Amino acid sequence: LWTSLGHLDMKGNRIIGPVPHAFSDSLGYLDCSSNQLEFGIPTELGLLTNLAYLALSNNTLEGTIPTEIMTENMHHLGLENCSLSGTIPFKTTQVGFEALLLGQNKLTGSIYSEFGETTSLRYLDLRLNELTGNIPSELGFLGSLNTLNVADNKLTGTLPQQLSLMNQLKQFTAVGNDLEGSIPLGLCSLLGDISAANVGCKLECRCCVDSETVCGKRNNIFEN
Repeated sequence: LWTSLGHLDMKGNRIIGPVPHAFSDSLGYLDCSSNQLEFGIPTELGLLTNLAYLALSNNTLEGTIPTEIMTENMHHLGLENCSLSGTIPFKTTQVGFEALLLGQNKLTGSIYSEFGETTSLRYLDLRLNELTGNIPSELGFLGSLNTLNVADNKLTGTLPQQLSLMNQLKQFTAVGNDLEGSIPLGLCSLLGDISAANVGCKLECRCCVDSETVCGKRNNIFEN
């Protein structure tokens, strides 16, 4: 047991084996990204009640995401590119939660509407999974959100008009889904010029600056 340790950064090494978890409750920051860790995410990390920052991205962890790891003090959870499966296991609404990074996994299910209650959320990365259903309109309540990436899933429906309410949004990517309709004009006003590479060619986009180059058409309404 490592006692009196508050910050541990081991990213970018060649550490092999399971994710370490035998720490004292003083640990608040743990980054084991970009190693060779495997055997899943240990539920024991949830016993670290002061853990606020957890990053395990770019490891071959596999398995599902245990609900236990979402501690009351957690504000950053990075699990990108970990070969994880199952659904997003928590509907976090906790105060102070800022970053949920789950891109490049094998997650299924839908995007919870409850994410709209996490008003402190700044980064939501769900790209390159197998998520289905609609983009919930409740995401429009995320007034602090800076980055929303839902690219390369199996999402359907239209882009909700409420996305235009996210007045801090700087990056939005939804390409690689089965979305229909048009880009909300308010979202165009919010982001300025949008790249067709970020929203795809199935959506009507009046503010896509490179639509002809990306989609090979001479208007802003695309079929493929």
